[in-house]
Parts: sequence; C-alpha cells; structure tokens
Amino acid sequence: MLEFSLTMFRIKNLIVIIFFFLTFSSSVQALVRPIAFPVDGQATFRNDFLEPRDGGARQHLGNDIIADKMTPVIAAVDGYVSFIVSPEASWGYSITVQDADGYTYRYLHLNNDTPGTDDGLGGETHAYAPGMARGVRVTKGQGIGWTGDSGNAENTVSHLHFEIRDPNHGAVNPFDSLISAAGPLQRVASSPNGGYVTVNHGVITDADIEFQVGYLFTKPLYEGTSGEDVRQLQIKLQALGFYKSPITGFFSVDTRNALMQYQNARGIQIAGYFTMNSLGAMNNEKVALPKSSSAPQSLSEGSRGEAVRTLQQKLRDLGYYMYPAITGYFGPITKAAVIAYQRGNGIDPIGIVGPRTRAKLYGA
Repeated sequence: MLEFSLTMFRIKNLIVIIFFFLTFSSSVQALVRPIAFPVDGQATFRNDFLEPRDGGARQHLGNDIIADKMTPVIAAVDGYVSFIVSPEASWGYSITVQDADGYTYRYLHLNNDTPGTDDGLGGETHAYAPGMARGVRVTKGQGIGWTGDSGNAENTVSHLHFEIRDPNHGAVNPFDSLISAAGPLQRVASSPNGGYVTVNHGVITDADIEFQVGYLFTKPLYEGTSGEDVRQLQIKLQALGFYKSPITGFFSVDTRNALMQYQNARGIQIAGYFTMNSLGAMNNEKVALPKSSSAPQSLSEGSRGEAVRTLQQKLRDLGYYMYPAITGYFGPITKAAVIAYQRGNGIDPIGIVGPRTRAKLYGA
C-alpha cells in the first residue's frame, strides 16, 4: 500500500511538472513585446533564434535583421540606454535599451565604416546617433544608431543582431514581437517560422505611385562622378522639383545647379557637392516617385530595389544565387552570382546586368 501511495505521489508530481513545463513553454512562444520595429527601412529577417553558431559551440540568442549599411536603427521602446560599447568590442559596436518592465533590447554589429566604404574606420560617429550614452533616456522610435557589420560580423552581410532579454536576463525569441511590429507593411517570403520576412518601412504602394523615403544615400558625390547613386540623386531632385534635365546617372553641371538650389531651399551650406549634410537631409526627404522611375536600365554593384530582388530570385531559380535572403541590394554576393551566370552563358563576366545579360536571363 505504501509503495502504491509513493507511486501515485510521483505520478501526480510528474503531471504537475509536465503541466508547468507546457504552460511555461507556451507562454514563452506566445510572448509579444509591444515594440517598434528596430530598423527604420527595408529589412529582411527570419526566425533564426537558437540556431547553432561557431560549429555548435553556442546558440544564436536573437534574430538577425538584414539591412543596408547606414539604415537607421531606432529604439524599440521607451526606456534608457543601460549599456553602450566604447571602444569597439569583439562583437562590434552595441547598444542596449531597458524599458520600464525590466526587459532589455540589445542591438549588435552597428556600423563601424565610413559611409560608402568597408574601411572599419567609421568610429562611434557612424555607429551611434548623437547624444547616445549610458543612462540617456530614449523614446520609442527615436534614432539610436545605424546598421553595419562591425566586430565578428565583419565578413558577413550588413545586419542588425537584435535580442530581447527578460528581467532575469533570459533570452526571449524576438521573432513574434518583430512580426507584430512589422504590421501591415510586412511581406512573408515563405512560411513564417522558417522563411524570410521583408519589411518595407516608409513605403506605401498604390496602383501608380510609391510614396517613399526611397534610395538610401551613403557616400559623397561630386561633379564628374557617375553611377546608380548619381542617377537616384537626379531622380529625387527631379521629384522634389529642382532637377529639370534628363536622368543620366552622370553628375553634370545641371545636377550641381539643381543640388545647389536644393541646398539653398533646405538651409544647407550651398556647396554644389553632395556630402554629409546634404546626404542626411536627402535620406529624410519623403517624395512620390513614379514606379517606372525606380527601375534602372542596367544593374550593377550598389543598385537596389525591386529590380534587384527580381534578379536575385531569377539567379536563385537558375542555381547561381545561393544566399538565403532576397535582399534587393546588389552587393558582392549578387555580383559574384551574375559573373558566374555570365561565364556559364558566353557573356563577358563583368558583373553588370546590361541588355545582353538581361535578354538572356528573361528571354527578351
């Protein structure tokens, strides 16, 4: 009889333990913190929480949010800066914000490069927003820094490692909170648990017009320079009513004059070249751009947008683009895939998608 009683006692305790475990697990999975999406721009992420890292030596305790360098990073909550890295640590520049409930939000791998480069010399000026320091109070949505590849992310794509920790410093999967924060501006590339989610903040589309902050400018431009950055500058100056000439991608006298008019209208030093003051102001301009204006005639390193996404998907379907995310940014990985495709199809392997490559890819 005693043995039976002990057995029943063990069974009851086991049931209680199982019930507690299931309840606890369910509450962790369902936990959604009321946050703002921490990257203020186009970004891509997936549920990579607890994935193995360093050959299985550790687990990934956050979600990686892939975004172009210098994409603004914002405070997910009202709170204060409880930790900030200075100087740069092995994991890069990092800032932590704590809310009133004791939850902390960690931002790792903030930018360490001079804008437009990968030189590692950007310093804290290009990692953190002005005024960031331990103890400083921040409000939800306030800019606190910029995405990058600092520290042990140096040889990876630019991204923000985002963590949520509970008041006991336990790691919480941020994925559901990020999905909730993304709201109606999210597009799910495949299944929510395993697939990538692309978030297009600042973009609202209708049948004809994209109202957007648009192209992210990251490097200085001067008279005589050329390329996609210049082309996008002309498009935006035209949309703002300052540039009246054809869109060429070449920084001409007309481009300089239009830029000077813009600088004068915005109270920026009238210089006729495009550096940090003008760059920051232009990145914050919200304009209406016809969809047709955003598709370049050719795609090359530095291009970005829907045309690049289409290119990456096509190259993936053909087995050339192996990176897991469709980023919409034409970086070294996309360039390598284009070169491989060109070599395999008798096209000069220059890494630029011009008329011949486009015709071969899309059959036109």
